[in-house]
Amino acid sequence: MLEKSVLTNENLKKELRKRYGFKEIEEISKISKASANIFKIKCDNEYYILKEYQSSYKLGDILKEEQITNLLKENGIPTVEMILCVNGDYAWEYNGRIFVLQRFVLGVVIDSYTGSHKAMMESANYLSRINLILQNIKLEKEDNISGWLTPESLLKTEQKYDKIIEECDKHGSDLKFKKIKEDILLKKKLLKEFIGNKKIMDSLAKVTHMNSHGDYSVLQFIYEPDKSKIKAILDLSVAVKLPVVWEVIRSYTYIDPKCKDGEINIKNLIDYVKEYMKNIKLSKTDLSMMPYVYLIQLLKSSFGYSEYVLKNSENKEQLIEFAFWRTKMCKWLECNAEKLSEELKLLYKEKEEENVLNGRG
Repeated sequence: MLEKSVLTNENLKKELRKRYGFKEIEEISKISKASANIFKIKCDNEYYILKEYQSSYKLGDILKEEQITNLLKENGIPTVEMILCVNGDYAWEYNGRIFVLQRFVLGVVIDSYTGSHKAMMESANYLSRINLILQNIKLEKEDNISGWLTPESLLKTEQKYDKIIEECDKHGSDLKFKKIKEDILLKKKLLKEFIGNKKIMDSLAKVTHMNSHGDYSVLQFIYEPDKSKIKAILDLSVAVKLPVVWEVIRSYTYIDPKCKDGEINIKNLIDYVKEYMKNIKLSKTDLSMMPYVYLIQLLKSSFGYSEYVLKNSENKEQLIEFAFWRTKMCKWLECNAEKLSEELKLLYKEKEEENVLNGRG
C-alpha cells in the first residue's frame, strides 16, 4: 500500500535548501505508478529525483543501497548517480521517513510485457552479472524458501485469505468481489495440494540462494530514449539473498509480450535462462524447480487482493488487475509446471555436454 507523503511542497522546498544547498527550486511534480513516493524536481536548472521510502525502511537498508549501487556501477552495471547532502550524508530522515536524492536519468520506461527479444536477453544478462558481482558481499536480509513453507507462514497466509473471503462476502453479488473470492479459493486449494507433494517440497529445499536485486524486472529499468538499451537499473534498496531462479523466471514474465495473458512462452523462457547461464551456473535442481518456486511464491501472496479488499489502497484498481494476472499465471503453471520443468532440465544436460566439448567437464 502506497503511504501518503509526510512532506508538503513548502516543507519539501525547505528541506531541499537545507540538505543540499539548492537556491532556486523551479518545479516539483509527483511521479505516479511507483511503489514509493517519488518526486521529480528541477533545482538550479538541473533535474533530480527525490525518493521517499515507505515507513518500514530503516536507515541501514538505505545505506546498504548506496554501497551496492556504487559497487555495481564500478563493475559496469548502469545505475543512478546518488547526490550527497551538504554534510556528506547520502540519506536523511524527516517525520519517520527516509529520503534520498538522485540525479534524473533522461530516458523512457516501457510497460510490462512489451520488451523485444533483444530487451529480454539484455535483462537476463544484467541479472546474471548483478548476481555475480554481489556474490561476495554480506547482506543482512535473506528470503529463504524454507521460510515460505513454515507452518507459521502458511497459517498466516490462510488467515489472510480467509479475511479477504469474509470481506468479499459482505459485497453480495458484486462481480469483482465474486471474482476475487473465486481466485482466493482457488489459490487456497492449489496451495494445499502443492505443500502436500513431498517430492517437490523436498527438492525446493535444495535450490540455490544468491544475493540479488530483490525486485528485478522491467519495472526497474530506464531505457535510452530510443529504447535501444537499458540506461539505468533502479531501486537496490531491497537487495536480498533469495532463491535466484525465482528472480530469473519472475523477471522474464514481466518483460515478454507473450506473458501478457498470464502464460509463459517456453521457448522464450529457455532463451532467457540460456542467456542468464552464460555467467551463472544453475544446478539441475535449480532448473527443474524453477516453475515450482515461482508457483509457490504466487500461491502464497495476497498482494493486490489485500490492497483492494482490506486496505482500499489509492492505486487499488491497478493492483487488482495485477493480482488477477498473477492468478492466471498460477493456473498456467498448475497445468504446465511439469512440462516446463522437463524442458528446463535439458539445459543442464546441454551445458554439461558443452563443458565436456570445451574440456571443462
